[in-house]
Amino acid sequence: AFMDVSKIEDHETIAMSLREDILNHTGCTASIGIGGNRFLARMATKKAKPDGQFCIKPNQVTELLAPLSVRELPGVGRKFQHKLEAKRITTVGELLNYPLEWLQKEFGTKSGEMLFQFARGKDPRNFTDDTSRKSLGVDCNWGIRLNTIEETFTFLKQLAEELSSRLASASVVIGSLSLKVRIRQKDAPVEPAKFLGTGKTDNYSRSVAVVPATSSSNIIQNYVIEQYKELVKIHKFVIQDIRGFGIYGQKLVDINAEEKNQGVGRKRKTMTISQSFPRIPKPVEPVGKRQRTENDNKKPKKKKLETNTYHPTRASQIDPDVLDEIPEHMKTEILEYLKPAVKNPPVQQQWRCQVVYEDDSHEIEVFKQFNDSSDTFTAFFGYIKTISHPNLEQWQQLKSDITEMIHNMNLEDAQKSLALVVQSGKDKNWNSGKVNHFVDCIQQLVLQRYGGFLELEAV
Repeated sequence: AFMDVSKIEDHETIAMSLREDILNHTGCTASIGIGGNRFLARMATKKAKPDGQFCIKPNQVTELLAPLSVRELPGVGRKFQHKLEAKRITTVGELLNYPLEWLQKEFGTKSGEMLFQFARGKDPRNFTDDTSRKSLGVDCNWGIRLNTIEETFTFLKQLAEELSSRLASASVVIGSLSLKVRIRQKDAPVEPAKFLGTGKTDNYSRSVAVVPATSSSNIIQNYVIEQYKELVKIHKFVIQDIRGFGIYGQKLVDINAEEKNQGVGRKRKTMTISQSFPRIPKPVEPVGKRQRTENDNKKPKKKKLETNTYHPTRASQIDPDVLDEIPEHMKTEILEYLKPAVKNPPVQQQWRCQVVYEDDSHEIEVFKQFNDSSDTFTAFFGYIKTISHPNLEQWQQLKSDITEMIHNMNLEDAQKSLALVVQSGKDKNWNSGKVNHFVDCIQQLVLQRYGGFLELEAV
């Protein structure tokens, strides 16, 4: 954490007081670095560890930074470090020998500017006091000593459960997920000086979009394990060298805020039962052969792009090598989608529903209005009857049930179920923001899979 103390003269006394307070309240020691900007404060913290404090004064900047590796500079990762080393630049001191124009020519305008400023102890980043949460995660980097794949998966599932719990407490769902793994460096000792510490490690990470956004423990577990398998396949590390894990959720969506995701300068659609959506299009019939005419030689007019055409893809068109590289859960979904297409994909029909919960007899009568209800919808209807005000787990269960209907191409039941959720929320005074977010997630899934929306008709 960073603190702006530019208006306070005695910085070191403040730092000492903070460390004493932390020790008295938690029993844990803390280290504090003091510098003219965030970058120098971070470098000072590294000098202060363990259990100390250090202040970098203006006349000490060049002396302290020059011997450091360029990898210590913000924004310089493994690949960037290799680019610098290819130019025989390995330390910050060597970087000081190159003018701004040369750095920008070799590494780009922004990256060159960044290197030039950081090498001189300047931080172009503005210090902001923005307290809004951008991500939420969970780390464990101490005491990690694993031996089997079963132990690894169990540990990852426990971390996923902890992240899910934190997301529920914050009333948010995530639209992106990152997994970070810390691996012991080849030249590092098996056991570092700090008991069960990480020692020198290489950090590997992978990110994946989460669609629809979720906080479900089971869904997060599946994503995390798939990303872990991909990291093992790419970097080929062994389980015994793992020294830490981190799981981070980004693109947070506040499920309590109705207008959290409204864009600037555009009107966002709010999904309610009173709104009608375009139907899923029917497949385009193939055009037969025809005789050439004199119009064929004319330059065709530019046609407007058809965005609502249903184009089934053949499994034979997919490169099997590419398919093998795709995560397992995505591969399963793709193969399911590529099954032989039916001549007429299911297109939902208009229908009406009205559910009143005060009178059991009326409820049964209305239930009969759903013609030819399947066992799937019957079970969904019975489950939603038991919910007065859904909690996070119940929302996830409702979403999981409708998602399964969509994946099984059971769009009629999915349509009925989604409308039932909206009507139940209206009748039972559920949080409208949560209902609208739920509908958004389902409609986006339908749009991605079939190219249209489920049509909901007002009562």
